[in-house]
Amino acid sequence: MYKRQIILSAFGLASVLGALLFGWLCDRFSAVRMLQINALFQLILWLIVKDQSSYYTLVILMGSMGLCTGGVSVISMTILSRYFPIERFGAASGSMVMLMIPFTFIAAPVAGVLYDWLGNYEVAFSLQATLCFVSIVLLNIFRSSLKDI
Repeated sequence: MYKRQIILSAFGLASVLGALLFGWLCDRFSAVRMLQINALFQLILWLIVKDQSSYYTLVILMGSMGLCTGGVSVISMTILSRYFPIERFGAASGSMVMLMIPFTFIAAPVAGVLYDWLGNYEVAFSLQATLCFVSIVLLNIFRSSLKDI
């Protein structure tokens, strides 16, 4: 029982650090590039974590995943802040969050259903890695239309 709590704690604590890290990186480099790098790291981590049986390796991987996921909101808000003036930022960020909530909400139940059907999380983790890959491809396709931020 405590093992799961340690994994979740590593993820949560690393998420806080990830928000700080990616916020700092966005101040120095292109936020769009940081989002691509973040998605690439997550893709790799999801592919690695699905084949792990070692508890200690899993703690390290989930800490690394926490760094990445903690940075996604910061990167997204940085990109948004560079597109919208301060007087429209609140409405823009609220709209973006409302678009993100369904995806955030549905991810865990979908993973649970896949686990119930298949007896493992391999497909759920592969699906998450695939979505990271799709986001990298889409960011590359639309890179020219994105402001150099």
